[in-house]
Order: sequence, then structure tokens, then C-alpha cells
Amino acid sequence: MRLSLGLLLLSAALLLTLLLLPTLLLATLLIGLLYVFTTYAVDVAFGPAKFGAFSTTGPNSWEGLARSLYGLFWFFVFLAIVNSTIANANAGVNVSSRTAYAMGRIGAFPRFLAQVSARRRAPQAAILMAFAVTVAVTLGLGLGYDPVTAFVMVATALVIVLAAIYILMNAACIGYFARQRGGFNPLLHLIIPLLGIVAFVPAWLTAAGIDVFNFIAPLAPPYSYMGPGVAGFMILGVIYLIYLYNTDPRRITEVGLVHLDELEATEQ
Repeated sequence: MRLSLGLLLLSAALLLTLLLLPTLLLATLLIGLLYVFTTYAVDVAFGPAKFGAFSTTGPNSWEGLARSLYGLFWFFVFLAIVNSTIANANAGVNVSSRTAYAMGRIGAFPRFLAQVSARRRAPQAAILMAFAVTVAVTLGLGLGYDPVTAFVMVATALVIVLAAIYILMNAACIGYFARQRGGFNPLLHLIIPLLGIVAFVPAWLTAAGIDVFNFIAPLAPPYSYMGPGVAGFMILGVIYLIYLYNTDPRRITEVGLVHLDELEATEQ
């Protein structure tokens, strides 16, 4: 009885906390909980000892499990995967094209990326560039290897980049608020960012295949090529940053202000 009451109170407190969170943070936490739940569920269903053989296609996959457990209803799982793929692709085009547009507008990227359609006011040049890069990467890796290998290679590179971004943003949070004269909160601006860094470092090492810990397995070719490839890409970015800093530091400063007009419009 006491256990049931405790669980009820805990659930009520969790629900109340979720309702009080900003929408963006709430969506992030909910999708994180969904990932944890589905990963745990498929691990149990497939078998922890065999989970290393879990793949993206064939019987040892989400689709394979759906076929074996749900019969004809596996098609709904397939539709969910397709829907997720289209949504992710749409979000990727949106963020890449609009970031390229914003960077082109301040001169950090070539100015032509700031061109917009006269009719729809969409960043057409940035969208076309994102389309060209996507097609080149997709066909290049897909024809060079196979679609599944190409997908895993791109996913590996993206996770390496994104995990590194999360680590750097947590570190930047500490540095930014430490320089403020007032308002520094040790919990929000030091402990939580440090916990974020601690959580993401193993994820980054795993994605890159750097076997610092015993639970990390080195990546086999061609996936192992992604680590050096991303490192080279980031080195080029640092070189370009140094070039901008020496030629026109204003463009570096304005990188932090590319979305300021949207922020002001929201506040008004």
C-alpha cells in the first residue's frame, strides 16, 4: 500500500514538473524518455546477450521484430519508421538551409546564400545548396558501398559532431556565466553543465570508436573513416575561424546575433 502511494505521489510530482517545463525542454525530455523506453524494450525482446547483432535490416531489426511479433501489423511499424525518416529529413533541410542563410546574411558564409525567393521569401540558394550536398553524399556513399552502410556512416559522423557540440555548449555555458558579474548559479551554471559533459564524453568516445572504456568497441572500416573525416572537417573550420578573426572580427561577433531579430519579434 505504501509503495503504491509512493509511486502515485512520484508520478504526480513528475507530471507536475513536466507541465511546468517550457515546451521545447518538455519535448526534448519526452523524446529522450521515449528513446530510453524503446531501447530498453527492444533490448529485452531481442535478448541482451544478442543485442550486439541487432541491425537496421533483416530479422535482427525493428522491422524483423515487428514481423515476428505482430504479423500483418508490422506495416504500421514500417509506416512509423517512414514518417520518422521524412520528419528528420525535413527538419535537417530546415535547420541547414536557414543556418546557411543566416550565416550568409552576416558574411560568415558566402553572401549568395542569403538570397531569398521573391514570392515565398524562402532561402532558395541555401535550400538548393543543402539539396546538392545531400544528393552528393547520399549517392557517393550509397553507390560506393551500399545504402545501409552509407546510412550508418552518415549517422556515425553526425553523432560524433553533435555529441561534440553538446560538450562544447556545456563548457561554454560555464565560461559565459562565470564571466558575468552577477547571477551565477552554481547548480544551473556549473554542476548541471559538468554533468552534461560527463554524460556526453562516453557517448562521443563510443561514436568515434575510441576504446578508452571497456564497453567501447573500435569501429571497423568503413565506419572508422568517419572519425578522421570529422576531425579534418573541424580542423578546416578552425582554420576558417582564424581567417575570419584576422580579416573581419565583426563577422565572428555577429554569429552570436544571427537570430536576434527573431528574438526581438517574439518579445514584442
